[in-house]
Amino acid sequence: MNGDDRAATARLDGMTAAGRSVWPAHTILVVVDVQEAFVGATAWHVPGLAERVAAIAHLAAIAGAERTLLTLFRPARRLVGSWRPYYRAFPAMRDRHRPHWRIVEPLAHAGTVIEKSTYSAFAAPAFVSALHRMRPRALAVCGAETDVCVLATVQDAVDRGIPVAVLEDLCASADPAGHRAALTIWRRLPQQVRVLRWDEFLAVGDGSWRS
Repeated sequence: MNGDDRAATARLDGMTAAGRSVWPAHTILVVVDVQEAFVGATAWHVPGLAERVAAIAHLAAIAGAERTLLTLFRPARRLVGSWRPYYRAFPAMRDRHRPHWRIVEPLAHAGTVIEKSTYSAFAAPAFVSALHRMRPRALAVCGAETDVCVLATVQDAVDRGIPVAVLEDLCASADPAGHRAALTIWRRLPQQVRVLRWDEFLAVGDGSWRS
């Protein structure tokens, strides 16, 4: 566990002890691909993601299942275009039936699970339908990887005019430079994306971070 992970854990302990449980109104929590395939010892292991699971689960409990969407990445049944050479580079990750695609246990029943086979959650019709039904005014996004699936999902939300809070200490990437670069991109868009620690996000319980 590095310094950032220890700090996030300390904030989790502090918030739990303080009993903070205010979730911003009309905001949906989107947990991107927190799965065994990325937490465990696979070709796509994401260092630091396992250490973030407890805080993500705590946040999901505060949001409630009715305001939480969890994406589950799984290879498409039929590969097209550039996805073919991509999976040739990662043959162990091609089997869509392997158990490592499961959402990690503390989050398995934390909300609605939506399967996707692309980077952005918005490419999954079920995700778009869920947002249409839930009618959020904003999204709070965390998960993996910061510079891949989280980035693609956040940018698609921005294109649709949905304000986004990126919970920076609950995002992780196998490439630390890529993680930092994604945060830099979002900080260039302060009118559309706010980069916040998760305790900062909860502390603004009235949703005024969207202003």
